[in-house]
Amino acid sequence: MLIFNIYLSIYLYLYVFYYVNFSISIYLSIYVFYYVNFSISIYLSIYVFYYVNFSISIYLSIYLFIYVVFYYVLFSIYLSIYLSMYFIMLIFSISIYLSIYVFYYVNFSISIYLSIYVFYYVNFSISIYLSIYVFYYVNFSISIYLSIYLSIYLSIYLCILLC
Repeated sequence: MLIFNIYLSIYLYLYVFYYVNFSISIYLSIYVFYYVNFSISIYLSIYVFYYVNFSISIYLSIYLFIYVVFYYVLFSIYLSIYLSMYFIMLIFSISIYLSIYVFYYVNFSISIYLSIYVFYYVNFSISIYLSIYVFYYVNFSISIYLSIYLSIYLSIYLCILLC
């Protein structure tokens, strides 16, 4: 009988150890896996979502703000400088064209008119002198003044309009 009790106790011990404890351990592992780990994963996901992603979104928003605004400002400054230089050169070339036109065509006709007028009323040498003087000195200075004035004035005006 003693041997039977020893066998029974060993059997019950093994049964309790292997089956009952195994089922308890399975239940506990499932519980830990599904409830505890789920709550930990929920907590971690909320933490990651609110703190880590918030900091990433703050970083990205600051980065994008600085990057986009900086490059937009640089691009607008570059564009305004480019357009102002383009319009300065365009206006300067137009003013040079106008000054050359005024110098060679309009003022030449005025000087021819003056030379013809003086030729018929006073004498030919004075008229030639006056036509050369009007053509080369007075009108050249007027045309240079007009080209500089037009280029500076119109370029400043267009820069103000563009900026």
